[in-house]
Amino acid sequence: MGQVSVSGALAVRGRGSELDLVLRTLRRSRESGAALVVVRGEPGIGKTTLLAEAVTQATRLGYTVGQAAAHDGDRIAPLASLGPALRTGTDPLVTSAEFLDLAPVIEQPLWLAEHLATLLTRRSKRDPLLVVLDDLHWADPLSIFMLRIVPARLAAAPVVWLVATRDIPGGPAELVAASAAGLPVHHLELHPLPEEALQAIAADRLGEPATPPLARALRQTGGNPFLAVQLVDGLLAPGAAQDAGRLYRPGLSAASGSAWPRSPPAPPRSYALARCSAPASRWTTPPGCSTSRYPR
Repeated sequence: MGQVSVSGALAVRGRGSELDLVLRTLRRSRESGAALVVVRGEPGIGKTTLLAEAVTQATRLGYTVGQAAAHDGDRIAPLASLGPALRTGTDPLVTSAEFLDLAPVIEQPLWLAEHLATLLTRRSKRDPLLVVLDDLHWADPLSIFMLRIVPARLAAAPVVWLVATRDIPGGPAELVAASAAGLPVHHLELHPLPEEALQAIAADRLGEPATPPLARALRQTGGNPFLAVQLVDGLLAPGAAQDAGRLYRPGLSAASGSAWPRSPPAPPRSYALARCSAPASRWTTPPGCSTSRYPR
């Protein structure tokens, strides 16, 4: 699995085959109609990063993109999750006036789905569309209902639906995928990154290859890229000399070009993350480990 470039950012490592599937889906949709891509994986495994690169590539291919992320409190407000995806960006998928026109049917889900399908069909005649929703497992019920109905209604339109979720049996992603009658549905399960990808992440951020002690510490992340990034970024943080001396090389310049400070600091946040995330219990909460440290 090789490097995938990201405009204005570091490379996406270890997800070449997954991104290739997304790109092929985007290219085919322009000619063959709608498709659904469901990305699954544990917290921190790289779902959001994959979606961000997909958005970058879709924009290059001429897609108009609407994207949003669901949040834990979305369930109390109808369309709180999908609604922002319709209205984001400089060229939203749905205009302000069109969005306001949906309000009278907000309590009539079938009518709402028909209205929304009509708007997106009309919009897709200008440009192909990519609709992205991260953290689908937190989406409100009305947004999930729209995702069950509208994609199938737009089967002939150049619209790609890209959602990411934790792998929850019987969760919203399974309902959405099961309802996508007549659409190509692609399932992407993100697995832990191999050691070489973790070391490539470290080299990207440090500007040189990881030392053996750092490589050993990276293995303790269990292949979770979020934890790997936090670990390496801790070495680049101001006052990281103590840990940098063990895992990097004291006195060498960091990515910023400045020498490591010599005063003994407190351990950086990344080491707390690594201690709290052994592969066997990575997403539990061991004593002294706050759940607020973890990604959604």
